[in-house]
Amino acid sequence: MGARKGFTLIELLVVIAIIAILTSILFPVLVKTKEAARETKCSQSMKQIGIAMLAYAQDYNEQFSHVDYTYAGTFGNMVMNPEDYGKWYWPFVLRPYLGARYPTDLSSKPSDCIFCCPSAYNSGKSVYMIFTKNNQVYPLYYGGLAKKWGLKYQQIPAQGARAGGMGYAFYLSYSINEHIPWDSWMLSKWQHPTKSFMIVEGQDTEINGSVELADKLLYDTHNGGFEALYIDGHVKWHKSVYSGSPSSSNINVRQAVKWVFPPGCGKTADNDIFKPASQGGDSGPWTATASDDY
Repeated sequence: MGARKGFTLIELLVVIAIIAILTSILFPVLVKTKEAARETKCSQSMKQIGIAMLAYAQDYNEQFSHVDYTYAGTFGNMVMNPEDYGKWYWPFVLRPYLGARYPTDLSSKPSDCIFCCPSAYNSGKSVYMIFTKNNQVYPLYYGGLAKKWGLKYQQIPAQGARAGGMGYAFYLSYSINEHIPWDSWMLSKWQHPTKSFMIVEGQDTEINGSVELADKLLYDTHNGGFEALYIDGHVKWHKSVYSGSPSSSNINVRQAVKWVFPPGCGKTADNDIFKPASQGGDSGPWTATASDDY
């Protein structure tokens, strides 16, 4: 009787079963390894941005991204609020300190931008900002900033709850702590620099920690948490916790959502001006005078 060639059906099925078992064991490990690599890249990018922010502050009287800007508009010279300049254009202000790694428009890839977390765009989240309002567009268009920064005036698709339209868009998945450009504290004024946010992962150019979240949510792309860059330049992962349903399609439900961690920072009745410390407005990691009891 000649030697048997090949495998029997049972042997093949056994081999296939073993491969399937090994795949089911290894696949989650590979996915976690990939995500760990993305989180590491995100953390490294934020650290580089932090170095650039601190270098900027050293060059500009210890202040972050606070620029007085006057440009020629349709009705003569127009003055842009320096706080708005800082909270909207802060990534571009860092251009001299980061070289070609500043935010790019949608003609490039998000993976080419240091201001874009790889976990965010790999998870399918929207990772670009839209500027269509006149007070955002005019300084870019009439003031020549768009040409300087390589942004194109174009038709922009709608993004989530935001309507599209003619304007500017660029890749960004990091949000500056709005208190930084708005309140213009000097670097030396931050009482707890190791516990105060400079930049967090978010879906707007700025985020302020107001008690009512509305649509100012963090990007919880790293195992349900986010990376935070602190005033002193270090980066740390945090688990983000909300009350209510931040992912609800109902805007009223989303507006009722509160910060649990990180803790929120209160506002005055007009919901725009931040409360002073005497009124309990300075809390958690958002403001220079905040307590460190969190």
